[in-house]
Amino acid sequence: MEAMSRASAVALFADEGYSVRGLSRDGLRQAWINLQRRYHEGGQSPDPHKAQMINMAYDVLKREPPSGDDDAREESDADLPLEEYTVWGWDGEYLTPGFRVECTVRQFNKVIRMARERLRRGFIRPLAVLLQPRTTSYDPHLLLIYLNGHSVNPPQRFETEGDPSADRHLKESLATYNP
Repeated sequence: MEAMSRASAVALFADEGYSVRGLSRDGLRQAWINLQRRYHEGGQSPDPHKAQMINMAYDVLKREPPSGDDDAREESDADLPLEEYTVWGWDGEYLTPGFRVECTVRQFNKVIRMARERLRRGFIRPLAVLLQPRTTSYDPHLLLIYLNGHSVNPPQRFETEGDPSADRHLKESLATYNP
């Protein structure tokens, strides 16, 4: 098999729902692990060829520094709509509302950093950061964007009934969730 270009590797991860531009090295590794769990011969949807292509793409992405041509294909943040969210922090026991923020999906990593600093409960930083979209229709859900030191990409949707801080099912789901 011939060598894969960085652009092809970025496109392969994008087809699977992972924006390489927004991922740290740990985030890229976690995305690769998630994709291997899906496509490896013992995975959820076994496809050995796809698993091999993902391995090649991961090897290229972890070795080569990003170049300017990846950014040229992505739309700028100015073209993306701003969404308003309420930021929630979960410390393993309590789900606490924090602050409101307007951001795009690409700015979730900045929101995570802000939330970890602002949502301290005592001396403990939150184990998870969730976003509650402000919507005009009644669609109660939270988006998990950070858990146990890692960003969750793509964000995981959790349904909630009414007030998230009092929803026991949501807290139990967070306690057992493993990305």
